[in-house]
Amino acid sequence: MNYTKEVSEKVELVNGVLDEIHAPHLLENPDFSVDEMSMESWLKINLNDGGHNKVPLSLTFTQTSLEIRLDRIAEAIDWSDKDLKESRSIVSTMLKNLFTNHVLVEYHGASRTLISLFGQDGKCTNNFKYSEGISFKGKREDRLYHPIY
Repeated sequence: MNYTKEVSEKVELVNGVLDEIHAPHLLENPDFSVDEMSMESWLKINLNDGGHNKVPLSLTFTQTSLEIRLDRIAEAIDWSDKDLKESRSIVSTMLKNLFTNHVLVEYHGASRTLISLFGQDGKCTNNFKYSEGISFKGKREDRLYHPIY
């Protein structure tokens, strides 16, 4: 399928990161699949876990943004076109971390989720927090995912 210029530019940004880590480009990569609801102005790509304990992940490319879903957080990362242009190196670093780091997800009941990325050296590189509704203390559960690459 041919995608709009804006969507294609965002895919190329991710492909540049995949080049850096010597992984196949998104649309040719067997680790990813195009969501059946995709169209030329909206592309959603899902990570195929394949039983390898990788974080549930999807990338949604629109004409105005790049949204990344991690585990149960629908908009863990949401970059506008302005963010992508003004902070390109930060975006690339974050994507590289996402693809190459261990991911620790901490569930605090049903309403609070913390996600942390950890590099090979064990240092935390990024954190994402999500709260929904009123947060009561809930049972804490942790899940550690392997790096995608």
